[in-house]
Amino acid sequence: MNTISKSPIWIWAVTILTALMFLGAGLAKLAGVEMVHLSFKTMGLPAITGYIVGALEIAGAIGIFVKPVRFLAALGLLATSVGAFAYHVAYTPIAEGVPALVLIVFTVILVRFFRTAK
Repeated sequence: MNTISKSPIWIWAVTILTALMFLGAGLAKLAGVEMVHLSFKTMGLPAITGYIVGALEIAGAIGIFVKPVRFLAALGLLATSVGAFAYHVAYTPIAEGVPALVLIVFTVILVRFFRTAK
């Protein structure tokens, strides 16, 4: 059986690191940190978009620990990571997109693992 409680330590490590990174990013967005909201403004999106994304990041960070929804939570976090990386490709030097690329790798690992978990 492939449950997270019986998972290899590296899956726990990836899950915890991913959750911590998304919790930090989500809390910064919900706190209204201007630097993290600048990307939404640059793309011409309404200010509330940053708050919505922040709430989704926090929900996903919690959701990857909840067995019935962890696969969907990981998929949602993957989508936000791809969006963040696409922003950096389009609007910033590519080096600024490295953290988003790391999160893409982490969330792909989680999606693949959780998809096959029973």
